[in-house]
Amino acid sequence: ELFGGNAAGSLFGVHALLDRFMGVRWLWPGELGEVVPEAATVTIPETELTFEPQMQQRMLRSAMELFARMGAADVMTEEQYDKVHADERIWLRRQRMGWPKYIHHGHAFGGYWERFGETHPEYFNLLPSGKREPLVHPKYISMCVSQPALWQQMVDDWKAKRDENLGAFLNINACENDTDGLCMCDECMAWDVPNPTDEIDFENRRAVMAENFETMAGKDYRWRSGIGTVSDRYARYYLEVQKLAQEIDPDVMVCGYAYGNYRKPPLATELNENIVLAYVPGVWYPEDQDVLAARRAEWMGWREAGARLMLRPNSFLAGFSMPYIFAEEFGHEFKFALENGMIGTDFDSLTGMWGAQAPNLYMLGRLHARPDLTPEEVMVEFYAAFGAGGPRVREYFDHWAAISADIRPKLDGLAWHGLAGIIHEVYTAEMFAEVARMLAQATRDAGDDEASAARAKFLRAGLENARLTWEMARVFAREDSTVAEQVRAGAELDAFRQNNMTSNAVNMVVASWTEKRYWQRWPTAMLQDKQIVDSLPVTWKLQWDPDEVGADEQWFADDLDTAGWLSVETDRAWE
Repeated sequence: ELFGGNAAGSLFGVHALLDRFMGVRWLWPGELGEVVPEAATVTIPETELTFEPQMQQRMLRSAMELFARMGAADVMTEEQYDKVHADERIWLRRQRMGWPKYIHHGHAFGGYWERFGETHPEYFNLLPSGKREPLVHPKYISMCVSQPALWQQMVDDWKAKRDENLGAFLNINACENDTDGLCMCDECMAWDVPNPTDEIDFENRRAVMAENFETMAGKDYRWRSGIGTVSDRYARYYLEVQKLAQEIDPDVMVCGYAYGNYRKPPLATELNENIVLAYVPGVWYPEDQDVLAARRAEWMGWREAGARLMLRPNSFLAGFSMPYIFAEEFGHEFKFALENGMIGTDFDSLTGMWGAQAPNLYMLGRLHARPDLTPEEVMVEFYAAFGAGGPRVREYFDHWAAISADIRPKLDGLAWHGLAGIIHEVYTAEMFAEVARMLAQATRDAGDDEASAARAKFLRAGLENARLTWEMARVFAREDSTVAEQVRAGAELDAFRQNNMTSNAVNMVVASWTEKRYWQRWPTAMLQDKQIVDSLPVTWKLQWDPDEVGADEQWFADDLDTAGWLSVETDRAWE
């Protein structure tokens, strides 16, 4: 079954047959990504193979689906979206994505403040202010994980779902919200153990955090660094929830995160195999080797503490729509996890920039399907799909990998989509010109091999999208750029994309969502043949007028003092 459920054993058997005995490969979604060796006859030796997946859960989240739900699919027609979405889902199945038993995880308490903020404030973090409340948004509040009433509420919620789904596998999701552990109550802090790798004054951390909290803006989370590592706190919390739920089901599984300030392994708490942790390494490839070594040590620390581990990275969100390459480095880190007890994955997310980042994404999918392969073997497979043009394609991506390693330090401190905001600084016209010659030669080298030549042209489409995006970013980066110049740059990019809308070279949904965060993406089709005079400002001043005095006090006057008014941006939500 392609689009629902996970009863796909027979389908996976067919995929394994095509893969292992016929050399079929699926480089990227769509027909062009299908590599089917020509043969007059097919001979399959008599054999019997039984496969039990090493990973109980294999999951690449679809960024296309996620951003489509956020309204970014308006760049495509419904028919176009359905086509590329189906292509992606078929490719995911061919890479054996799925699970026999889904391990429920993800930020578990997003709705708790609305449910219990007034009636059970004890469930939530105690801040240095002495209040139990969210700092920014309720979904980012952390929990008071030493609170027995919270454990009971979690078990009650789990039991209610369990009773509704009799006979179905259902673990307890104990994953913290999308934040560090912030609770400063006496009980939570008593569970903490000093970690020698933390550069903090452990004995005086409460006073340090209180001072930081008072001197920094409430939304400035730097105050939290004073709390240090709280992994033993969270390890004990997972055990307490498990112990309570075992009164109902002795074999209950509890899933939590190893994330943020509880990513490092515990020093004084032993876990067990029914505690499954989704480890969030917090790395962005290409990564410093010392950082990777430290993450490997953390992985082994959690494993030695007794937990079973899933890999839950955000690494593939990086790269925007640019040729940002780290395939082999990632492959070796993935293999390390495979060889050291990994039972599942959840990657956030499959951004699908196939034309620009094909080696990264093929490595990601292929090692899920064939964990027995080495990263080097995966790359040999990939470049073989370009026939005689393969060596030049390898040269092309190796060149981009070296450039990506140089760019990587510039991403420190930026959001996952931050590369978009600096592409005008880190890429050059000379870079694009040089690699374009490499791909042109790869196409010529492919000769009469039409499929190999077409695949090289597919990569050229990804490159041209990157170049045009860079050209547009350069225009917006100029302080003196006019709206007319911005529209022209956007129109050139949009025209190119219209001709490649369903090629799978570019994930149009993700590209559109990201670009709107950084640039004013004018409706170029609507503005075609129009004379552009100017644009209204993005920043406006807003003041509520409940007493209706604005007209009498001439709030419309040019010289009105609006220093105390709200500033709102018209290109984003402000309510």
